[in-house]
Amino acid sequence: MIEISFESNVHGLEQVFVNMGKNISIVTPVLKRTGEYMVSSIQRNFSEQGRPTSWVPLAPMTLALRRKGRGSGSPMILRDTGELFRSIVYDVDELSVKIGTNLKKAP
Repeated sequence: MIEISFESNVHGLEQVFVNMGKNISIVTPVLKRTGEYMVSSIQRNFSEQGRPTSWVPLAPMTLALRRKGRGSGSPMILRDTGELFRSIVYDVDELSVKIGTNLKKAP
């Protein structure tokens, strides 16, 4: 899974997370909701084909090849078979949430 870490220099934010870490029962639901939100947001990007700016439309050649290939011929970007869309998941452990896909072709 591709991993992205965020670092912040915002005053006091680090202490908030330290305090949250002292009581894991507080952190876990927040991480779960974060994972659910991010998966939903990524899937919405697929459905709307880009947010806030639309993705570049598929080339005519791409559409023609899709209609001849194993996919459904969908004109939607990144949605030929739906495999990538369905593979977006999240995983929560003690102090982190990972969001992404394990598909090797995804990057």
